[in-house]
Amino acid sequence: MNTETDTIARHVTLEDVRAVIESDPTAKSCFRIREALGRGSFATIQRHLETLRAAAAKPEPVLGEMPPVTEDVKRSLKALLTTTADMQEQMMRCIAERDSARKAADVSAADVAAFAVDADRLIGELDAAQATAQQAQAALESAQQMLKEQATAHAAALEQEQERRASELSAAKADAVYQEALRGELDRRMRQIMDLQAALQKRA
Repeated sequence: MNTETDTIARHVTLEDVRAVIESDPTAKSCFRIREALGRGSFATIQRHLETLRAAAAKPEPVLGEMPPVTEDVKRSLKALLTTTADMQEQMMRCIAERDSARKAADVSAADVAAFAVDADRLIGELDAAQATAQQAQAALESAQQMLKEQATAHAAALEQEQERRASELSAAKADAVYQEALRGELDRRMRQIMDLQAALQKRA
């Protein structure tokens, strides 16, 4: 089999993706990892990349009502990745057909050239799809960052509201203690008055 076809078709494992990320921390997209490995399906690489991200992610506390996640960006990115994987399979088939044509004695040079043109066209379309998917991924990362910032602001607002309510509760408790003290003082003075009145009546 042709060496170029073997390189593209060889299966990419989770450890392959992990090794690329550990050697190059800037390789955060399936396209950078595919470029470093020189092989593998974008869909497979993306699946391994999401597995590693999920394992590395730390759960964050739920802070009240969160803004909705932008599902449109996720759907667009998923559709682009699926299209990229389909185009890659088409390119692999075209390359295999081109290699078979070169080896077959009864295939003319014109047919081989036509296969080569098709392969080059598919490669160009694949590059364009990769660029579009990278833009969609950048938009998704920007949306996720915005959600994190909104969550942080929401948490700060909740904390301020809790502090305000705690302060009001403390003031209410202090006022209740003061009112109780006033009632106690009023009762004490009323008893004094009643004692004085009783003493005056005895003297009379």
